[in-house]
Amino acid sequence: MDPDRPETFIPNRFKEHVVSLNESDKYLFSNSRNDFVIYSIESWLQQLKVPIYPHRKSVTSFLFLSSGSAKKSCGLDSFEMKKNSLCLIPQGYLTSTPEIDPGSTGFYCHFDFSIFPVWPVQNLKKLFPFLFTDEHPLFYLDPISSEAISFLLQRLELEYLNNRETLNFNLISSYLVSAFQEIRLFYPEEPLGRSGRNAQITSEFKELLYTGIKKTHAAADFAERLNVTPNHLNKSIKAVTGKTAKELINEALILEAKNLLFETELSIGEVALELGLEDAAYFSRFFKQHTGFTPQQFRKMIEKS
Repeated sequence: MDPDRPETFIPNRFKEHVVSLNESDKYLFSNSRNDFVIYSIESWLQQLKVPIYPHRKSVTSFLFLSSGSAKKSCGLDSFEMKKNSLCLIPQGYLTSTPEIDPGSTGFYCHFDFSIFPVWPVQNLKKLFPFLFTDEHPLFYLDPISSEAISFLLQRLELEYLNNRETLNFNLISSYLVSAFQEIRLFYPEEPLGRSGRNAQITSEFKELLYTGIKKTHAAADFAERLNVTPNHLNKSIKAVTGKTAKELINEALILEAKNLLFETELSIGEVALELGLEDAAYFSRFFKQHTGFTPQQFRKMIEKS
């Protein structure tokens, strides 16, 4: 890992950080692909290093639970997963897994959009917007849809395990699109009227946070980029999230800080500079105020876990 620059994990590198393999289990994870992988949770849960701290991946991924429970995050939001739920994390979004019940069952899957040979990305974005945004990453499914998705994922796992080096992406993409069709039944309709405008402003604000938090920390600057007044920005965000723009900015800074402390070997001062905070002492106070730990203590917690 480049110690001077944080990066998004490609799956082969990410697994080195979160999986401890017994000798008898190495075959299961050998030759793991970066374009498509699927595993039943039962096959790797015992080797998983939990908690999994904030990180990004270069692929879109999802965790489906047919039983059990887990805690997940996507962007600034945290979720409680339970039986018949699915959490989908778009490519490049910060995510973490603080907890997962060791008795859980289901599937983990990640994929790159290059495996959809007859489905242009723009078509997928129009049909399945949840693959590209964190606005609604958690889906609670009814038993019928959950059973249908379980069947599709079982078929995908069978194809993956039997033909890992010569995967049929026409077949795989067809199964995935069928699963997305089931998931789409539980994607909320776009809100209308004033609440819809508030949601749109909040969504655009969050997008700017993910891409610009290291350069901009002032709510007024984000408001200017969105062509709204700071007061209107705060009212819109408050109506949708119950929080102010500044609170979300602080949460985004903390999330990025955790990501840097987890993924890199940057010093505390270098992490502060990467976040646009020139004073390392101020960064340490800010981090402790919002997490209860100093950056050094947080990094030691990661090393111990």
